[in-house]
Amino acid sequence: MTLQLGSERIPLERDQHGTIRIASTRVTLESVAYAFQQGESAESIQEAFPALSLSDVYLVLGYCLKHSQDLEVYLRQQQQENAQAREQDEDRFPLEELKARLLQRRAQLRSA
Repeated sequence: MTLQLGSERIPLERDQHGTIRIASTRVTLESVAYAFQQGESAESIQEAFPALSLSDVYLVLGYCLKHSQDLEVYLRQQQQENAQAREQDEDRFPLEELKARLLQRRAQLRSA
C-alpha cells in the first residue's frame, strides 16, 4: 500500500453573511477557535460539536495555527460585527419596556 501524499482541503466555507463555517455545518470557525484558545483539545471540541468529524477539527486547528494572524483579524471583525448587530437589535427592541412590563406582570401575579 502506498501512502497518499497530497494537500488536504481545509473544510472551511464562508456563508452568505460572511461567517466562516466548518464542513457544511452550522458550527462556526469562531466557536472552534475560541474553544482551542481556551485550552480545549481537538477531541473535546469534537465532543462539544458532534456535527464535526475529528479529522475536520484537526484540519481546522492546523489552519488556525498556521494562519494565526489572519485568524485574529477575522475574530476581531466578527466581534465588532456582532457588537454592532447587538446594538442595532437593542435599539430596535428596547429591553427597558419589556423589563418594566415583566416586572409589572410579576407584581400583579404576586398580589393575586
